[in-house]
Amino acid sequence: MTTKPAPFGKLLSVQAVFRHGARTPLSTIYWPDFNFQCDDSYPGARIDLVDETGNPNPPALIDLNMPKWGQGGCRMGQLTREGYHMALNLGEWMRKTYVDDYGYLAPTFQEGEVSVRTTCIQRAMQTLQGVVTGLWPDLVRGSLRANASRENTEFMYGKNSTCPTIGPLYSTLTSKIAARDVGNQSLAKLAGEVAAGLGLQGGGPQVNWLRLHDSLACMGAEPNTTMPLPPSATSHLIKQVFRQAVAHEAPVLGPLPRDGLLPAEQCAAVIRRSVGPLMWRLVTNMRMALDGAGQSGASSRARVRPVTGGLKEVAGTQSSSAAGSVGSQKQTKPGPDAARGVDADEAERKLLACKSGMCRKLLHHQAGGVSCGDHAHGFMQRALMADGKQVATRQQRREAKEEGQAAGTTGGDSTDEALGKRRGVQLDAPPKAFLYSGHDSTITPLLAAMGRPETEWPPFTASLVFELWGAHTQGGMRMPLRGAGSTYLRVPVVRVLYNRVPLDLPGPGTFKGGFITLDELAKRWAPYSADDAAHAKECWG
Repeated sequence: MTTKPAPFGKLLSVQAVFRHGARTPLSTIYWPDFNFQCDDSYPGARIDLVDETGNPNPPALIDLNMPKWGQGGCRMGQLTREGYHMALNLGEWMRKTYVDDYGYLAPTFQEGEVSVRTTCIQRAMQTLQGVVTGLWPDLVRGSLRANASRENTEFMYGKNSTCPTIGPLYSTLTSKIAARDVGNQSLAKLAGEVAAGLGLQGGGPQVNWLRLHDSLACMGAEPNTTMPLPPSATSHLIKQVFRQAVAHEAPVLGPLPRDGLLPAEQCAAVIRRSVGPLMWRLVTNMRMALDGAGQSGASSRARVRPVTGGLKEVAGTQSSSAAGSVGSQKQTKPGPDAARGVDADEAERKLLACKSGMCRKLLHHQAGGVSCGDHAHGFMQRALMADGKQVATRQQRREAKEEGQAAGTTGGDSTDEALGKRRGVQLDAPPKAFLYSGHDSTITPLLAAMGRPETEWPPFTASLVFELWGAHTQGGMRMPLRGAGSTYLRVPVVRVLYNRVPLDLPGPGTFKGGFITLDELAKRWAPYSADDAAHAKECWG
């Protein structure tokens, strides 16, 4: 089954956020003697971690000392061989879709065409390895640098070590769910049926919906194996376990006011403190793709407008950002000097950012000068004002073209090249694709923030893909986007795929086939989105 829509526009950006592949359980409460097959290394592209905060030492994997699983050689939470095959399969699907069907990505790996990120957990990194190997088989003998960070700046899951202020909210949610269960006779009866049906009676462990689901899901993912369950463990009973696990965990990872557990602002704070910077990046990357394609005028908030901000010491590292996150904080108006170059001394204390979340910079003071470490990927380095350099906005490009025409130099150098020579502008194109390797706790809050909260647990290698479509040109004229039926759109749209199938979203600004306007998606995510500085302030003070 192909997911390719009828040609109607130009694909400008692809971003995929996915959960890791199948793994061993995170506890040995249930069936500790089940045999899993896993390895510490798998054939494929080598992933080299790079600290995206500018630390010269790559971050270390944080789960290599997990306890052993049962009597085998696997550790708890380790990616299994089947999990790696799942990752390869996801990459192969991406290759068929974006290389073979669309012709959007090159058939062989091209430096700068893709930006990848993973958490510092081995199963996520190995899943990324499998995905890029399936996407570009020629990488099997090569290596790829992947952005990562230490846990105190992680933004693809939430816990006390990533954001201390999220812990009390998680505790409140868990306590309220537990209190809701007290006195629920139907739930108590179901727990008894599950214990009997799965053979957990007779002094065995009690029913823990989350741990039980975890063990069943992990065993069920292994191919050609027989699960150690009695005949009374029917598929209906197992489905009940999965349903209860979602009911007990989804409102914690992606709470919404309709759950009746927290007020709206606290619900938004949970999502913002866990994956807020990821949501900021997803929108920022699409804005940058629009600007790079010269289609930013189609979106009312897509133009690059420089503003300045200051450095702030956070959690032992120097970081900075524009004053405020997209939607969740008050935006700083561009200063009078925003369009002018600044000298190196000014660059040491100021950064260039772009209104409406176009880009944020992190400056790092190093011996011999100032370097630019990029929280929002290396292609944004062109945004830094230093040594008389400045951003090339569409207005500046037009001015350079006019200057060239007035001087009679319309031939030879392109507008971008001419602008670069005249004004010292760095003109790096943004990557065409972004890959984020995470966890179920990455997927669940994103779905909730889009208005489609999870009703089933995200399966292994669950994926959310965001395709940005812009108007295409024909005969030198920009043609409008065609949406559902005969409706013509003149604004950029995002096509959302969940597990490789279009995800229809509710509400205004959406169209059948998984489409939502970029402005509407940014609007929905505004209460949850946070750039790095806003996230650090909310989490660490």
